[in-house]
Amino acid sequence: MTKVAKEKDKKEKDKVEQKPRVDKYQSILKCPLTSTELLVYGSEMADKQEESNQLEEALGAIKAEFKAKIEGAGSRINELAAKLRSKSEHRQVPCERTYDYKAATVIERRTDTDAVVHSRVMTVEESQLGLPGMPEGE
Repeated sequence: MTKVAKEKDKKEKDKVEQKPRVDKYQSILKCPLTSTELLVYGSEMADKQEESNQLEEALGAIKAEFKAKIEGAGSRINELAAKLRSKSEHRQVPCERTYDYKAATVIERRTDTDAVVHSRVMTVEESQLGLPGMPEGE
């Protein structure tokens, strides 16, 4: 055999003797679920659905609570704004009513500032004087 033929024969032997290389690795691939896995996942999904529903309900309640608080704050803001615009507010104030029989009038006056709140003509019943020694209203 010639030298070239011997080298060619040797290369072919090396090719035959050379084994294929195999690398081991992991990969995520689609796999069918077993009956047990289907039951486990179904049960877990039902539990999570119930949990989700409960959380949605709780969120709704919290939203309603905060909405009421926001509305309450807004209402108070409106009350305060009205007081600031008018620079006044309505309060319980002690007053007195004076019956002036000569002028036939009734005068209502604040006792804290002595300002007249209201003045009007006496009614017929109010203009009737009681008898001396008799209690009023009889």
